[in-house]
Amino acid sequence: MSKANLAIDQLINPSADSVGSLRQLDAMAAQVRTMVPAGASKNDIIVDLQTYLYLSGPWNGQQPFKYDVNDPYGREIHNKLLSTHLSTRRGNCILMPLLFIALGQKLGLSFRVNEEASPTLPNVMAWCSASACPQRSA
Repeated sequence: MSKANLAIDQLINPSADSVGSLRQLDAMAAQVRTMVPAGASKNDIIVDLQTYLYLSGPWNGQQPFKYDVNDPYGREIHNKLLSTHLSTRRGNCILMPLLFIALGQKLGLSFRVNEEASPTLPNVMAWCSASACPQRSA
């Protein structure tokens, strides 16, 4: 999925660094793996991925990914690109789930895009906040 997104980025912006963005995604997935304990459930991996992306901490240099309130609809074409989302850490309701899914796939998770939440997995469209993150299973 990430390769397809970055190929589209390059069609829109030929100067987009697809190779660098893929390396960045691989590095991010590797960092998340360090947060996941051995034998973690899929839900635990999702919680760690949400934490890594959306909560401030040393794992992301105190710079979580956030919703782009200045261009929420991605009217500026460059704000629709995954490479831009990776560099600015600002995204919209399309890019944020795509990044979550792309990293989840690199962590061995399988997602399908769905308009409603699954009863067993957190809805990737409902973004994590300090008070609303799903909790790690016992």
